[in-house]
Amino acid sequence: MNPVVIAVVVAAVSVVAVVAACLIWARRPVVPSCLDALLAWQDLPAADRIDRLERWLSEPGRDGRDRAFAHVMLGCAWLDRGMPDRAARPFQVAYHAEPSYESVLVLAYTCMKLNDRTADELLNRAIETWGEVGRPRLPASRRERAVLAACRRGRSQPEGSQLAAALASLPSSALRSQIDDALTSRPTWAGPLWDSRRDG
Repeated sequence: MNPVVIAVVVAAVSVVAVVAACLIWARRPVVPSCLDALLAWQDLPAADRIDRLERWLSEPGRDGRDRAFAHVMLGCAWLDRGMPDRAARPFQVAYHAEPSYESVLVLAYTCMKLNDRTADELLNRAIETWGEVGRPRLPASRRERAVLAACRRGRSQPEGSQLAAALASLPSSALRSQIDDALTSRPTWAGPLWDSRRDG
């Protein structure tokens, strides 16, 4: 066989192998390295979680992906404290640092509409906001699916739509409680939680 042909074939195979390896590497689900350590704080009262997360975030040298997840946790802690207006900023920071967190974008916009007197409307406003931002399929990205699956460890997923599963996977007991109540009582406004045809 001609040595030039062999060299061309070997080069082509090498290029294909390198491209395939790069695609596999780029598409791998990556969860933040801090995820397990920060989720261990979930059983603490919301005020203690807020304090620990704010201290953790103030330490220099944290990876961007870790900081984004810590801001998600901080926003969820503010939700659990009944202060969605305080949760808006951490959710915004998390989404800007990690644009694959689309469920966090929905919560950032939702929390800007609420305050401590309207915190019990969180789920209703989140569904409304989800509709306003174009009903995205949540979780949309491989990275967000991996993070939400990790957050859900040890908890069952609610019987409902992808929207219900994504929102219930976030580390907020207040949000999960509202989802459980809505899936039980089935108010009209909460239809997207159980009707997959209304899912993005």
